[in-house]
Amino acid sequence: MTVLFKLKEYVSLPIYNSLRKIASTSFAILGYMNNLLFFIGTNCPHCDVMRPLVVKLEFETGIHLDERDVWKNESDYRLMENYQNQVQIHDPECDGLPFFYNTTTKKYLCGEVNYKTLKDWATTL
Repeated sequence: MTVLFKLKEYVSLPIYNSLRKIASTSFAILGYMNNLLFFIGTNCPHCDVMRPLVVKLEFETGIHLDERDVWKNESDYRLMENYQNQVQIHDPECDGLPFFYNTTTKKYLCGEVNYKTLKDWATTL
């Protein structure tokens, strides 16, 4: 993924977004998992709102979020369900999409958030 982030210096945001999708799919096939997870569903309107913010975050910071489509992949759904069950102990309303989870800090975001909130979540150690 490091090579992909270096490309941002040479390509436009739309091209970067296309390359990001290819790289994310390739890493998912290989079983690679980042500590920043972005659970989405195909045709989820709230996920569609957040995706451009995720791409902007990645493009500006070089941080990669591992996008997981829970409506297409049952193992991704089970992974999200496991993390949401842990979160719901403290936040019972957090049960939808999109769902962001940091496996290192255990911090999460539920639903649509603004760019600053997303960036703070992704960059806080």
